[in-house]
Amino acid sequence: MRTYQVRHGIAATADGASLAHVARGIGAFDVTERIASFAMPTLFMAGNLDGMSPPETSHRMAERAPQGRYAGIDGAAHISNVDSGDRFSARLLKFLGEGTERPDVPGSNG
Repeated sequence: MRTYQVRHGIAATADGASLAHVARGIGAFDVTERIASFAMPTLFMAGNLDGMSPPETSHRMAERAPQGRYAGIDGAAHISNVDSGDRFSARLLKFLGEGTERPDVPGSNG
C-alpha cells in the first residue's frame, strides 16, 4: 500500500511532459548486452501474474547472466515484494544466505 501511495503521489504532482519522459526512458532501457558481464551471482525474480515484466523476461535474463538464477513467485504480480512480501523475502534471504558459504573466505559459513 505504501508503494502505491508513493507512486500515486509522484504521478499526481508531475506534469504530463515529465511523465512522458519517464515512460520514454523506461521503454528504451535495455541492459541485455551487459547481463553477460555480471561477475556475481544474480537472482532474477518475477511473479507469475506480472503483466508488465513477464516471468519469461526474467527467466531469459537469468539464462544470460553467468551466475544467474531465476525464481518465480506463484500468485504474485509486478510488485511481488509488496503483494507477496513473505514469499519474496524468504526467497531473497535464501539466495543471499547461499552467498555466505565460501570455503575460500575465512569467517564465512563455508
